[in-house]
Amino acid sequence: MSNQIVVLAVVGQKVASKTQVKINGSFALSKDGYLAEIKKLGCCLVRHIPMPEHPRTLLEEVNNSLTLAKQIRQEIESNVAR
Repeated sequence: MSNQIVVLAVVGQKVASKTQVKINGSFALSKDGYLAEIKKLGCCLVRHIPMPEHPRTLLEEVNNSLTLAKQIRQEIESNVAR
């Protein structure tokens, strides 16, 4: 996996597996990522992206991941994704 990066953004709450499947199946919500349970971190948004050449682009990708995780969290809290 040279020149690749995996970005993990913790969702910060317990998410039922049915809800994870619904969100993972909705590209409007998950975009190019997916939700996965990671033992010590809990539910996380996982994104696999090519390593940007410029550090600023990397920062933008991390910020995009955090924004996406926040949107997913809000969707879960509003029960729309259930």
